[in-house]
Amino acid sequence: MRRRRVVIGLLALVGVLLGGIGLWQRYFAPLPPLEVSLWYWHQPFRIPAQEAAQWRAVGVQQLFVQAGTFRKTDGGIHMVMPQVWETTGNGLEVQLVFRLDATLIHDFSNQDPDALARILLEGIRSEREEAERAGVKVVGAQIDFDCPTRQLPKYAEVLQRVRVAVASETFSLSITALPTWYGSREVDAVLAQVDFAVPQYYEPELPKSLEKFTTVSRLSLLEHGLRAASRQGTPFYAGLPSYGHTLLYDTQGQLAGTYRGMGAADAFRHPAFRQERAFAADKKGLPTTAETAIGETIYDFLAIAPARDGRGKGYHLVYDLPTPTLLQQHLALVRAQRPRNCRGVILFRYPDANPTNTLPNRTVQAVLRGEDPQPALKVELKAKPLPWEFIETGHPATHPPQEVVVEVTNTGNAGTLLAPDAVTVTLAFDRPGLEDVLLGDADSVETAFSEAPIAALSAPASGQRAGLRRANVLTFHKIVLMPGESVKFGPLRLPADGATQVQGAWSVAEPNHFTRITGTIAPVSLPREGQR
Repeated sequence: MRRRRVVIGLLALVGVLLGGIGLWQRYFAPLPPLEVSLWYWHQPFRIPAQEAAQWRAVGVQQLFVQAGTFRKTDGGIHMVMPQVWETTGNGLEVQLVFRLDATLIHDFSNQDPDALARILLEGIRSEREEAERAGVKVVGAQIDFDCPTRQLPKYAEVLQRVRVAVASETFSLSITALPTWYGSREVDAVLAQVDFAVPQYYEPELPKSLEKFTTVSRLSLLEHGLRAASRQGTPFYAGLPSYGHTLLYDTQGQLAGTYRGMGAADAFRHPAFRQERAFAADKKGLPTTAETAIGETIYDFLAIAPARDGRGKGYHLVYDLPTPTLLQQHLALVRAQRPRNCRGVILFRYPDANPTNTLPNRTVQAVLRGEDPQPALKVELKAKPLPWEFIETGHPATHPPQEVVVEVTNTGNAGTLLAPDAVTVTLAFDRPGLEDVLLGDADSVETAFSEAPIAALSAPASGQRAGLRRANVLTFHKIVLMPGESVKFGPLRLPADGATQVQGAWSVAEPNHFTRITGTIAPVSLPREGQR
């Protein structure tokens, strides 16, 4: 009996110790590293090996790739816009995302759970086969459906049927989620059917009017949402914004819809639009200072004539574009208030063809490394003599005409602000006189004359406007320059017996809308005949 009591006591002690270890691990153990993924929302799926390696280097292990959209028509429910798999993930795992669009949101109450589950399963199996045939490592499927809260019990039935058919230890089933679901008791039944959920903490609604404009980001939504999701046992990833959008408003300032035509830089250049406002926004969508900026810049363009998809004079195109601050603030909040069942974050979305509507790869990767992304310019002057013109004209000069090209590269890890003078390159010559100036990739150019010594022109000069023949200062402007982008200004032609030296300065507007970065261009001697 005594031995039995000792054994029982030891077993009880072991149980207490194991229980204590479990409690410690659950409530006090250090959290694992925050996982970071991205939604990939465009076609075709193409990830170059070098690009994939850059993502892996900052800790990104998987992408959530839109694989198809389910839509209801008179002929039934069909999957449209299936993904085109052009490359493997090059070391990145892939979750297939299947979107149920607005037609199913509106008709979901009429759907049979068994029939809808069968249709979803057919799409999942078909796209999984296509992706794996292309060499993609598929590790799960995600259903993206903004189910009305009152329909969550039926949604749970659909997910239960899908889960039984596809989920396994090596293939997960997940869903996107609306933050409002977490205020309903019905969400438990839905979360019980998935391996993890992804509540989307951004843009709960489109701003209905210009007067009451609201931004994409909602830090308060994220803060409240993290607390709500922490009360559920289901693991989750926080959906965070790294994108912007374009909205169209009518002559009364009422929302007319989203706009998918030209980008913001093109609106600056378009003769049918005039910029009305450009400002860094606060959480209420109003102009603000650096201290309360949320990382979104608003550009409001007024149509002064009928324009492409602009629906007529008096309409407004409003671009709400992201800056690095947007992502920095969201990640900082998650890291500071991360619940134990929060595995990580998923960013919406992977950069696409419109470079200003999403944060560029370099910028996102810099933020993930803990850097503060900034633009930076490398400016090179390439000059060459034009001896054949010298011979043909028989000009009695000591050296032939010159041609100068300005090569400009954004070597930083952030794009510039969008503005008429976002990029400024000023050249100062030791003698006046220009024969011709071409814009090249520049958006505008100014010529001026200054009597200041050339050494004083190492910063952009403010000389008097002058024509080509009298000018000794030349200033190129560009509306935006993305990280890694290279452009050429010019060429510009100098006459025989013209300038023999050029130097200058550059400046770029940071994307945060508040400061500029400047630099100088060292003096360059212009080659004479026979030199290169």
